Amino acid sequence: LVLAVHIHRPGIPPVGAATLPYTNWFSYEGIASRHGLTMWSEAYWRMLRRYAELMAHARQNVFWVPLCQVFSQTKQGLVLDRLRLRRIVKTFTDAGLYFIEGGHVAHRTSFMAPTHVLALTEAPATSVQGHADLHAICAQLRAEIECQGWRGRWIQHIADEPVGASAADYRILAGMVRKCLP
Repeated sequence: LVLAVHIHRPGIPPVGAATLPYTNWFSYEGIASRHGLTMWSEAYWRMLRRYAELMAHARQNVFWVPLCQVFSQTKQGLVLDRLRLRRIVKTFTDAGLYFIEGGHVAHRTSFMAPTHVLALTEAPATSVQGHADLHAICAQLRAEIECQGWRGRWIQHIADEPVGASAADYRILAGMVRKCLP
């Protein structure tokens, strides 16, 4: 038996927009704690860059930005820290990751809870107050996404997996998010 073998060089595209979106969540606080760093110090930013490079090396091309890392509560309400968000996006983009996953806007208070609360304010997500808070959050995000040209890169996370008990509330919440942040 004679076999003809042709060996071809592997062709692996660079990680980025043309590859399947793939994310592994990580803890911004955990990175600081694990390495004894102060959050958002220059040493922390250097370590975050190292993590981003390792993620890209492992073919990850989506990074998440938990809303609690870029929003703060002030007397005027929730305020987006645009400079921090830009630096986070730049850090991961420079490392080769492409898609930006906006963190959870809401969560269930228990696994079988029928409703969601907003992650930043704990207001019932589909209530009048929840709608107002969500609009304030999404309006700031949308303005920054548009300003920075991230529209095709931003993927907005709503909440973890809906279960039967919360499906109706999740559907309403998804519509609210889609309206505020299409």
